Amino acid sequence: DRYRAGMHSTSDFPIILGNTIDRKLKGAYNLQAQTFRPFTTRRTVRDFREITDVQMSELGALDKIVEGGEYKFATLSESKEVYRLAKYGKRIAVTWEMLINDDLGAFNRIPTLLANQVAQLQSKVVYDVLLNNANMGDGNALFSTAHTNIAASGGTISEATLEAMFIAMRNQKDLNGTDLINVTPAFLLV
Repeated sequence: DRYRAGMHSTSDFPIILGNTIDRKLKGAYNLQAQTFRPFTTRRTVRDFREITDVQMSELGALDKIVEGGEYKFATLSESKEVYRLAKYGKRIAVTWEMLINDDLGAFNRIPTLLANQVAQLQSKVVYDVLLNNANMGDGNALFSTAHTNIAASGGTISEATLEAMFIAMRNQKDLNGTDLINVTPAFLLV
């Protein structure tokens, strides 16, 4: 009929209506404290296939070559870490009548609740790797004697234990176990 032919729909206002939830989600998400951000790296991936990050050892110290001397071969080694993207989610169904009758605006909180859960899940995923001492690509736990990243002296946090941890990190070597890799401690997680 003539009345319906002149009506606007959501598609007539894609900017106003299309991004409202997205803008609200981003705002609520950005308000969440995610303490892992300073010591992690953000990466964009294209799909859900396995991702392999490759690490290569250092070349090793260069040898002094005297006139006519022989150049020796260097040895390199490699390692890898493998991971993949995971998908999480839930659906919430509300009716038009529920939204109209919601004079308290309770359902307007749904995007904020969703953003809070996303931020909490991301934090949990990151800290679970540390707390569960996950196995790395070489089959050893993240914190292990094989990785020489456990300070010899345990105990409560003190100047002495912090110094031992600092020294252990500064003495980290490349995959060949020959060259220092210049790890500078910057964060203390407690």
